[in-house]
Amino acid sequence: MLLILARFVSRLVGDLVTQLLRGVGFDGLPARLGLAPFQAPGARTPAEMTGMVVRTLVMSLCHRRDLRRCSGSTASPGSRTAWWPS
Repeated sequence: MLLILARFVSRLVGDLVTQLLRGVGFDGLPARLGLAPFQAPGARTPAEMTGMVVRTLVMSLCHRRDLRRCSGSTASPGSRTAWWPS
């Protein structure tokens, strides 16, 4: 159940990050750094890639927490080790 909810939340957060980064001009960063010639036409933008990374991190953190709960971890829910990857 947690992973289903995490999928929707991660997509929402990832899309929000993508839109915020586009809004501040993050997609123009490669051109300002002189890396525009290395970007393939039609490739994902830097904002899209960052959004994908955020989605992946949210899903992996939730998956890890779900695994620990199923394995009977004794870490308390409020402790750092209850959700932080080791």
